[in-house]
Amino acid sequence: MEMKNALKNKKLRYGSLSIVFIAAFVMLVIALNLILTSISSKVNLSVDLTKEELYTVGEETKAILGTLGDEFDITIYFLADRDRYERSKYSLMVRDLGEEYARVYPNNVRVVYKDINKDPTFVEKYKSQTQINISTSHLIIEGKYHHRVINLDAFFTMSEETGAYYSFNGELRYTSAMLQCSIEEPQVVTFTTEHGETISESLLDILYSAGFEFQFKDLSKEDIDERTRILIISNPLFDFLGYEGENTGEKTEIEKIADYVNKFKNLIVFVNSSTPSLPNLQEYLLEYWGIGYKPYHKINDMAHAVATGGNDGFSVVAQYAGSEGSSAANLHSVASSSGSGARTVFRNAVELFSDENKANAGVGIETVMKTFPTARSIYRNEDNEEVSTTGEFPLMLLSTNFNYGENNVKKFQYVLLVSSTSFASDTFLKDNKFGNNLLLFGAARTMSTEWVSPSIKTKPFIKEALVIEMGAANTLTWLVSGVFPLFVIIAGLVVFFKRRHL
Repeated sequence: MEMKNALKNKKLRYGSLSIVFIAAFVMLVIALNLILTSISSKVNLSVDLTKEELYTVGEETKAILGTLGDEFDITIYFLADRDRYERSKYSLMVRDLGEEYARVYPNNVRVVYKDINKDPTFVEKYKSQTQINISTSHLIIEGKYHHRVINLDAFFTMSEETGAYYSFNGELRYTSAMLQCSIEEPQVVTFTTEHGETISESLLDILYSAGFEFQFKDLSKEDIDERTRILIISNPLFDFLGYEGENTGEKTEIEKIADYVNKFKNLIVFVNSSTPSLPNLQEYLLEYWGIGYKPYHKINDMAHAVATGGNDGFSVVAQYAGSEGSSAANLHSVASSSGSGARTVFRNAVELFSDENKANAGVGIETVMKTFPTARSIYRNEDNEEVSTTGEFPLMLLSTNFNYGENNVKKFQYVLLVSSTSFASDTFLKDNKFGNNLLLFGAARTMSTEWVSPSIKTKPFIKEALVIEMGAANTLTWLVSGVFPLFVIIAGLVVFFKRRHL
C-alpha cells in the first residue's frame, strides 16, 4: 500500500520526469558536440570577430585573384595533421586563414593535410626543386604553373627588439604566393651589381610579394633579361661604363640601360646625400630624362622630421606633390587610397632637380614627393664653407614617356629617381607607421603591365606607437612643460586670493 501511494506521489512523479528531461538534454548536447567536433576537424567553423580581421580575405585580394580566370587553381598543402596546428595560436592563425581562402574560393582553392612524418616521400620533389629542407614548419602552395614553399614564420613580422611576433602578414603571403603560382611567365625585377650597390631584404620582400622574381646582373658582362619590367640601381658608389667603353663594338653598361628602357621598360634609381658624382649615370638621367641629383647636398628639416634614424632632422617627412590624373597620382594612388595617413620618410636625402629642356622630346617630368617649405639643402661651397638654402625640394621625381601600340593602346615607360636609399631600407619598409612600402607598391603597380599583388597591409597584434614630427613634438613639449603648469599656477593664485577675501 505504501509503495502504491509513493508511485502516486506527484513530487516523485514530476521529479522523475525532470531527471529524464535533464538526462535527454545532456545526451543531446553531447551528441551535438560530437557532431560539431567531427565537422570542425575537417572544416573551419570559426567566425572572424577580431578587430584587425586577421582571418578575412579582403576586397583587394578578391579583385586581383578574380582576374586570373582558369589560371586560378591552387592547392595548399599543410605538412602535418590538422589538429597539430592548434598547439600554437600562430600556426592556428595560418591554418584558419588558409581554410578561409578555400571557403571563399571553393572551386579554385583546396586545403590538403599531409603528415610528412608518416609520408616523407611527399616532399621529395619540392625539396629537389627548391633546395629547401622542408619540415612541418613549412607549407606548400601549388598552382597551375609553379609552387611556393613558405615557412610559417614568414607569415608574421617579428620585433627585432623583443624577438616576438607583432603583426600577421597572412593575407599578403597567401595572395602573393597564389598570384605567383598562377602566372606562367613571371615578371622580373633586375638589380644592377658591381657598383657598390646595396639592397634591403624588405625591398626584396615587397617586390616578391608583388609577384616579381629577381635577377642580379653585372651589365659589364651580362645583358638584361627581356622579361625584366623594372631595372633597379640602388645606392651606386661607382660609375657605369659610358658610351666610349673599352671594348669597341660591344655595348657599354649605359647603352644597355638606354636600349632596355627604350623598349618601354622602367628604371628606378635610388641615391642619397653620400652618393658621389657619377658622370655617366648622371648624364644619361639628365640628357634622356631631364632629372638629376646634386651630390652631397643633404636635405634637413627640423620642423617636419621624425626621430627614427636619429633626432637630427635628416629623417625628412615628405608631402605629396602630384596633380590629379597624372602619372605621379597613379603611382601614389595606393598610399593615398589606403587612408592610413602614414608618413613617408626620406632619410639622408639628397637634393634632386629637373630640367625639361634637357630631356628627350615627349618626356614629361613630375614631382611625386617633396619637402615642406621649412626644409634646407645643406652643402659646402667652393671655399669648403657649409651653407644652405631653404625651400621646397623634390624628394622623388618621375619622368614619363608614352607611345601608341597595337589597337591604338598607350604604352608607357617610366624612370623614377628617389633621393634616399634609406627610403627603401628595412627601417622604413617593415613598419606600418611609415607609408614608404605603400608608395613602392604604387610604383610596382604603375610600372607593371601584368598582375601585381595588391598592397595588403600587415595586421598588428599590438597598437603601434604614434609617430610625431619633431615640430609637433617641440610644441607638445612646450605645452606640457610650460603652458599647462603656468595655467595651473595662475588658477591656483586666483583661488588663493579669492579665498583670502572670504
